[in-house]
Amino acid sequence: MISLYFLPILLATLATAYIPASPTNSSQDATANGFNLTDTSQLTLHWYPNGTLTVPVSYRIPGNGSQGIDKGVFVHFSEASVNELTPPTSTPWIAMVSCDANITGVSQEVDVFTLAKRKGATAALLYSLYSLACIVNPGYVDSTTNHTLDVFVAQGKTDAQLIGYQFGQLFSTGGITNYDSQHLNNTAGAVEDSIARDSATAPGFLYASLISGAMGEANTTDVNYTNDASPNAGSIKTALAMCVLTSSPESRVTVTDVPFPGLCSMSSQGVLPLFGIR
Repeated sequence: MISLYFLPILLATLATAYIPASPTNSSQDATANGFNLTDTSQLTLHWYPNGTLTVPVSYRIPGNGSQGIDKGVFVHFSEASVNELTPPTSTPWIAMVSCDANITGVSQEVDVFTLAKRKGATAALLYSLYSLACIVNPGYVDSTTNHTLDVFVAQGKTDAQLIGYQFGQLFSTGGITNYDSQHLNNTAGAVEDSIARDSATAPGFLYASLISGAMGEANTTDVNYTNDASPNAGSIKTALAMCVLTSSPESRVTVTDVPFPGLCSMSSQGVLPLFGIR
């Protein structure tokens, strides 16, 4: 039995981290808070054997001493499922963090980026599935505290949905989609090999690289998707546009209307993107 004396200490240890960001649909607010659509930084995802997806991102917070280039396994990271007692991993990984909502009962002492760094993350990407952009709290950006992690921001919800589609493919085959230190440890060799070759050399995970446009390695780019196993890959962006993110009863789009049926699923809210994880 846990002594009542130690209970407050234990609860403080298990308190969930907060997300120092929020979603917005106002382009004016986003721009005023550092959201930069002219940023040439980019995220490139690789999956085995020959699939790639490149989307533009904004480099919002440089990590202390960072060169603006980060590589590793790309996984969802949530304050709802990870706390200070969750084991870290030495396998390089990048956190995909939703800004859509903070959960209740969060600690204001530890932010989600610091927590991710403590678990071994090399960088983080903020995204929203339902809003135009994520705004990082000005007080966090201007904080005198050293930022130990590069933080990038997705440049739109469509890009986030494209990324989510690839997670859906992994989820259906039992690949790594959420932070799991043991699972990441088990793939350490394949991940290191993927980093060395800058391409996914084994199935079961998304290998990602985040490159700041300031480094000169990133090219100005629109969404670029290739997948040798998918002859209709060129129409994936159209397919996503046909997934109606609404609960409107007037919606007449059905799964059969979509070139990639697995991209969407029916629910009480109409036709929604199928990511495997929500």
